[in-house]
Amino acid sequence: MLFPPMAIIKLLLHIYDLALQYAANPTDYNIYLNNKAITLTYMQEYKEANAIYSSILETKFSSDTEYARTLSNYAHTRSKIFPHYNALPDLHKALKYRINGNDHYGINASYAHLRDYHKRKNRDSALVYAQKAYAIASQLKSAKDKINAAESLIKLSKADSSRHYFSIYKHLSDSVLMARQRASNQYAMIRYEVEKSKKENLQLQKEVLNKDLFITRQRILGGSLLIFVLGITGFLIYRNNRRKAQIKLAAEKRIRDHQLKTSRKVHDVVANGIYRVMSEIEYSEHLDKDNILDSLELMYEKSRDISYESEGELNTEDFKATLGDMLKSFSTLTTRIVIVGNSTALWEKVKENIQKEVLLICQEMMVNMSKHSKATEVSIQFDISDSALNLKYSDNGIGFNNQSIYGNGLKNTQTRIEKLNGAIIFDSEEGNGLRVFVIIPLK
Repeated sequence: MLFPPMAIIKLLLHIYDLALQYAANPTDYNIYLNNKAITLTYMQEYKEANAIYSSILETKFSSDTEYARTLSNYAHTRSKIFPHYNALPDLHKALKYRINGNDHYGINASYAHLRDYHKRKNRDSALVYAQKAYAIASQLKSAKDKINAAESLIKLSKADSSRHYFSIYKHLSDSVLMARQRASNQYAMIRYEVEKSKKENLQLQKEVLNKDLFITRQRILGGSLLIFVLGITGFLIYRNNRRKAQIKLAAEKRIRDHQLKTSRKVHDVVANGIYRVMSEIEYSEHLDKDNILDSLELMYEKSRDISYESEGELNTEDFKATLGDMLKSFSTLTTRIVIVGNSTALWEKVKENIQKEVLLICQEMMVNMSKHSKATEVSIQFDISDSALNLKYSDNGIGFNNQSIYGNGLKNTQTRIEKLNGAIIFDSEEGNGLRVFVIIPLK
């Protein structure tokens, strides 16, 4: 099996825990729980993952697709815990729902679960499902799933077929594994910088607390002596200490506000950036290693900026290229990105702080598209009229109803736009794609 590096898996667990705290509705909450359980399955923490799936099954589902996904994952992890458990009824039930719903990615996952289950009991059946998994992975043009299916076919097929699938497996996996190894090394550098900064901050906080404690003790002693001598002096000291306490509370509030702001930066910059890099690795059969390393280097710089409490510098001299490269990075073999109006002349009329927010807003929209929309055509257009920057986004994806619009990422997007005195309008129906209109005043 081809899994993400362990360091990235642990980071994803932390991000999903943060996302659960800000889930906007039960459906989003269950999606975050399901993703966390999948990550735990990668770590072979089957009992914890199965407990999560069991709790999700007790809730109401908004669609058969969500129910089938949870049921199949539940049966798969339970069979890992209890070897004698008969998972076939639940696995076939989930597969039936997915076939009826024309959920190709779900069907691919069901074939993989059935293949893994039969490996221990019936190699012929396992071979059949491995072949089906390889066929649908080829149809979906998913390099990761083709590698996993080819690996199983090597072990299950006869000698002649095994050599054929081995050549496919080697061709696909060599470049992906090498890129992930470099990503793992780069991530280690990022973690080192973050831990170093954290240690320095903790040491500084300790020194400040010790100094505050010493000052407080001195003031209490002086206050006690003055109270003993003169009541009025004691009253003045009491007022002074009360004022200091208010200052301390205000400082603690600033710290909490800062921590919340940092958490949002981690989501907007690091989490979305990592998801973007992983998408490039997952969906590209021919990886541009230099481009992947450049993306990781950019993530390293941004995470270091966050650790030093800095917003980081934006390349305003070539914002057109910066924005264009980010948007095009979400293009895959199945998803075409069309960009209109991204010109140097346009961005010269937009202030740097607005450029920075536009970059994050566009990134959040593209991540949301990549995760949820299943779109094959995406259009994003920029223009300026009536002293305002207009951003128009549209896709032909599955869409959503008005009650499911505001996920945590899109809430952050709305907050950014409101801080710029702008407005955002969503227009979508389930099955009819999504359209987003953003207006940001330039004066």
